[in-house]
Amino acid sequence: PSRYVEIVCQFDTDYFISGLAPLCDQLVILYFVRESNDKEGFSKDTARCARPRLDIIQPLPESFEEISSDALTVRGFHENECRDYRLEHSKGESLFYIISPRDVVLAKERDQDDHIDWLLEKKKYEEALLATEISHRNVKRHKVQDIGLAYINHLVEKQDYEEAARKCQKILGKNMKLWEDRK
Repeated sequence: PSRYVEIVCQFDTDYFISGLAPLCDQLVILYFVRESNDKEGFSKDTARCARPRLDIIQPLPESFEEISSDALTVRGFHENECRDYRLEHSKGESLFYIISPRDVVLAKERDQDDHIDWLLEKKKYEEALLATEISHRNVKRHKVQDIGLAYINHLVEKQDYEEAARKCQKILGKNMKLWEDRK
């Protein structure tokens, strides 16, 4: 043969994949989950169809890391099956088309602020703080200090006082007003 491929990554999923598309070194994956209404497992009578999902994943040698995840709202999703969905993408542009029997959904790559929103929603404060520090020039809606304060509050709620104290030194710095507000 004149062409060869090398398997560089392989992983298992717990869902049915309807489509894949590249996004730099990551993958956009459209998938479908069938949920059981009972504890005995799946059957045509007891299974219900969940909304399709669109994730960005980072492939690793034997697994993957979820970068972002969205449940899609399409009409009639509870009647659809895996084969009813399709994912198309526009090369050169970060545009993705999700096609279902009754809807077409256009998705585009999120910006850094969107990614930070997602991290905060998932309570991944340390990652959100790091992403904000690294990309502070591209971040418009978030401030390092605000995310840092949210992270400190989260650590205190979890009663992880040692880590909260370490973060206070870095986040509050020499700002006496912020130190006083932490009481």
